[in-house]
Order: sequence, then C-alpha cells, then structure tokens
Amino acid sequence: MVGVNKDVIRPGALHLLLAILSILSVLHLAGSTPAAASASLGRQLTTVNDVRFTISWVTDSAEIGYVEYGTTTALSNTAYDDRGQGTVAETHHVTVLESLQPDTRYYYDIVSGDQRDDNGGNHYTVTTGPSFETPPPPTHDIWGQVLKSDATTPAEGAIVYITVIADSVSSQELSVLVNQFGWWGVVLGGLRTSDYQDYFNFTDDDEVSLFAEGASDGRDSKSFTVAVAGDVDSVLVLTSEPVVPLTPELPVVQFTSPVGNANGVAIDVNATATFSQHINSSTVTDSTFTLVSDGTSVMGTVTYDNETKTAIFDPAASLVYEATYTATITTEVQSRAGHSLAQDYTWSFSTMAAPPEEPPPAQEPSTPEASDVISSKGVFLKAVALKSTDARAELTVDTGTVSLIEGAPVSGISITELAPENLPDLPQNFSIVGLPYDFKPDGVTFNPPATLTISYDPAEIPEGVSEENLLIALWDTDAGEWVILEGCTVDPATHTISTPVSHFTAFAVLAYTHPDAFRVGSLTISPAEVDIGDTVTISVLVTNAGDVEGTYKVILKIDGAVAGAKDVTLAGGASRKVTFTASKDAAGTYGIDIGDLSGTFTVRTPVPVTELESAKPTRWWLWLIIGLVTVGVVAMVVWRKIYSY
Repeated sequence: MVGVNKDVIRPGALHLLLAILSILSVLHLAGSTPAAASASLGRQLTTVNDVRFTISWVTDSAEIGYVEYGTTTALSNTAYDDRGQGTVAETHHVTVLESLQPDTRYYYDIVSGDQRDDNGGNHYTVTTGPSFETPPPPTHDIWGQVLKSDATTPAEGAIVYITVIADSVSSQELSVLVNQFGWWGVVLGGLRTSDYQDYFNFTDDDEVSLFAEGASDGRDSKSFTVAVAGDVDSVLVLTSEPVVPLTPELPVVQFTSPVGNANGVAIDVNATATFSQHINSSTVTDSTFTLVSDGTSVMGTVTYDNETKTAIFDPAASLVYEATYTATITTEVQSRAGHSLAQDYTWSFSTMAAPPEEPPPAQEPSTPEASDVISSKGVFLKAVALKSTDARAELTVDTGTVSLIEGAPVSGISITELAPENLPDLPQNFSIVGLPYDFKPDGVTFNPPATLTISYDPAEIPEGVSEENLLIALWDTDAGEWVILEGCTVDPATHTISTPVSHFTAFAVLAYTHPDAFRVGSLTISPAEVDIGDTVTISVLVTNAGDVEGTYKVILKIDGAVAGAKDVTLAGGASRKVTFTASKDAAGTYGIDIGDLSGTFTVRTPVPVTELESAKPTRWWLWLIIGLVTVGVVAMVVWRKIYSY
C-alpha cells in the first residue's frame, strides 16, 4: 500500500477552497465599492464665437497649464497660456484660436501641472457659434483696474469675467487677463447671446457684472452701467474674504406729474412717473402703476415711453372734481437689468373745484333729416348711426334696410332718455342699469333689423352681478310688460350691450338679480375600498344656479359626525369642484354625507402576514455556491485518498 502524503494533499485542497471563497467575497463586495471620482480643475468656458474660445482655471500653487483640443477625441492640437508657453502661475487663461471653424464641435482636456482634467474620461466639449453676415452693433469698449488687497499693487495675472445684463437677460460671459499695471479692457461690439447664436443688444444704461479672480490674492465683484465703464467705480480690489456681491444700483422715480401734493389739478390730466434708469416695459402694467381715489381704483391705460424713461397712466374717463388721488408704482416694476424699486413709490394730488353750473339746455329729441338717406320706398341709401342726446344709446342702420311706418317711409327718428318717474314697473328680480330710452316714432319697422347698442357704467351694476349677465328688454305696450330680447351681446371691454331690433318702443338695460342658489352634485368617493390608514378622496361639484355671487359652506360628515368644511364663493352660474380627504384607523364601512348626497367607503380588515412571508430575503445564491464548493472539495479529498492506496 502506498502511503498518502497528507502534507501535500490537505494544504492544496485547503488553499483551493480559500481561493474560491476569496474570489466570491470580492465579487460580493464589488457592487458596494464606489468608483473613484475624477478630479476637476473648476474650469471656466468664456469668450466663445465662431473662431475662438477661452478656457480658464486657478490652482493652489503656481504651475504650467495648457489645453489639448481637436475635432475628435484624439486631441491633436495644443493651446498654451495667453502669456506664453512656459508661463508658471496660479491663474491660467488659454485662448484657443488656431484653425477653428464656425458651428463645429471641439473636444478638449485641461493639463495643469501633473493633473489632467478630462471630464471623468469623457472629454469636455464646446461648439463654436455661427459666422454672421451682418456687421456687429456699434463697438463699445469697457475697461477697469484690479488691485491687490492693499488697494495699491496691480493684481497682474488676475482674470476678470464680464457679463452684460439687459431686460433681465444675461449675455455670454467674456474673460480677460489683467496686465502688469493692473489694467484690463474688452470690446463689446461683437458680444453674443448666452447660446452664441446672435449678437446681444444692450444700451449704455444696461448693467455690466464683473468678477475678478486672483487665486491666492483673492477675488472681488462689482456691478455698474455700461456707460460708466472705466470710471473710478470700476476698480476692483482683491480680498481673501468671501466676496459679498455689491448692491446693484436700483431704479428710482425722479419726477412725477402732477407733482406730489399738487392742488387744483385739471380733471383730464395723465399721471406720469419718470425713472432714473431704463425700465423693462413688460413690468409697467395696470397692476404695477395704479391710481386710486377714496378706495376706488381708477380705470385707465398704462404705457411706457422708453425714450424718456416715463410710465404714463391715462385715465379712461375724466377725473372727478375736488377729489384726492393717490398714484402708486409698485416694486414689481424692474429695470432692464432686472432690479426692482427698493419700495413702492406713492404720491397724491387733488383735482380742481367744479366750475359754476350752467342751466342745461332743453333736451330735444334727436331728429335727423331722413330725406337724404332714405328713398321714397323707405330704403336706407347709406348706413347711419343715430345717438341719444347723452350719446349712450346708438341705433345703427345698414345700407339697404327698409324702414316703413304704416307703409310709408319714415321721415325722422328720435331717441329720448326717459325720466326715472316715467319708467314702467320692472319684472321681479330685475334691476335697471342706467336710463331707459324711448325710440320714436311708434309703429316704425326695420327689415332687416337695426342694431341697438347701449353703453353702461359698471359702477351701476348691482353687486354680485356679472357684466356678461346683462340684457336688454323692450316695453310691450299692448301686453303692458317688459320683454327680454334674445340675441343680446355684452362687450365687457367697451361696457356696451347690443341687440337687433325690428320696431320702436322703450328699451332698457336690465340686470337679473335672482339670489344665489347653490346645488351640490356629482359625489365621488375614490377608492371605494382602502387599507387602514390609507387616504380616501371625496369630491363634489358645487354650482351657483343663481345670478348673484354668493358663498356656500360645504360640510363633510362621516358616520353623521362633521369631518370637514369648506367655504366656496361663486359668481352666478359658476361651478367648482370641492375635494376632501379622509383616512380611518379601524376596519369597517363608513357613511359619507355632503348636503343631500350620500355614499360609503370601506376600510379592509388587515390580512395576517405569515412568518415565512415576513421573512427578509437572504443571499441564498451565495450560500448555495459555498455549499457546492465545499461538497466538491470534500469529494476531491475522498477521491484522492481512495486512489492513493
């Protein structure tokens, strides 16, 4: 019998087992080990146009830096610091100029000292802008000075980053190196938009934002207008303290008309405010420039004159005699650089006293001569528009309309305002808006119908009634009642209401003042079954079936107990969905009641979770592999022991 060399067999099998287990352990842990992050040099991409771009960065110590670039990832070209190939510095400013083409994508890496920043192995990219056939806007040079923290020593080698802001929109970012005397300068004539696709338009009143980066010498920032570039205010002093952006110059109201506290102001005046800077015209609206008297807002049109930097409030109607008005410019008004007023600006003025009243002229019906516009057969030879003496009621008759009275052509038309005491009784739940008008002569007809248009004053509409719900009614003499006309059209913008009319009588604008009448419908409960603690959404549709605005309280009851309430305010004829949520911590069926509507939802009884279902999954595959390997090793040892004898 041959003896077994146990010193050889056992250690070998053991080593094999340990090796396999080690490999499995590495595989198991590999998924939880994070990949090493790629270091970044904090590069800045600036001054991009059709044939150039600039890359800049700073380092903790002075070293040589350059940029490798190309149209492919091979990066076959190299660009060096603007100060020369062998420049050793903490600031690095590399302008790539050689052989660049418009609208072309370039790849690049940054090499600084012994570091390469390749964007985590993906390479950085930049696409040059297009070439323009049109010449750039007029050239505008800006310049400034950067000093070290002693405010005397030039900060040679610092990098200045420049952005222009107009109408709250920023241009592309430019950058430039500071020379040995601490000075820098750039030309803004070819300044582009932030996507490089167009020239960036700006004015002398727009804002320039500067940021100076001096690495270990510190940094500084400042904002000023384009017009004062090169002034003493454009000097930046580097500091190692955190840079606190300076407060930009805010727009202010310099002049107003009428002036504040003015008396005896004419009632046909416009209110104006002139600003210290050009203003973003889109921020000057009837909500940011208002005029109020005795708590009531004045209706009017707000415009902005860019040339004079003046906002204008033009009242829709003459102001009231002997009244005090307050004009307000809110902080929502912004300069073209996006800066708001520091606070609301208000001023007040008082209008002149009313002139002595003159006796009103005797009111006579408007009776235009008809012989020159109506043929002998009653046909209108041209379109006419006839107005009442107060100009608030107008009858428009189109060319070709036939107008007859007892078979003969009409010879004249009158429109007369009716006195309130002569007004027939109105139907129930109606109110009159303005005055009624009596059209004469009786018995005249129009074919096709003429158009009656009546102007109304929104202040005369009963509270809670929408303008869209106004209508015109005619007085039916034979029936002795008001009849609502069909086809009425309301124009809230001009405050007019129109309707076709085929004969003459008295007409009036009426407002239907049927009180609010709320209805609740469309109850929805979703989902109908939930688990304990889950949320049920309950909604209904609330409708105001009346004509006057009103408020209704929607009350949710669950099993007869109040579980929620919401107030809903609706104009006449409007609807709104009202939603509640509820959850319960006990199983069962719960009753829902909202108004006259009812429903239920069910909370399910929890299903017991078995120990097997609640057990956490384990890494069974790992233990299976370890078991198989162990069995294999034991089998190998037994096999070798058997065949060694």
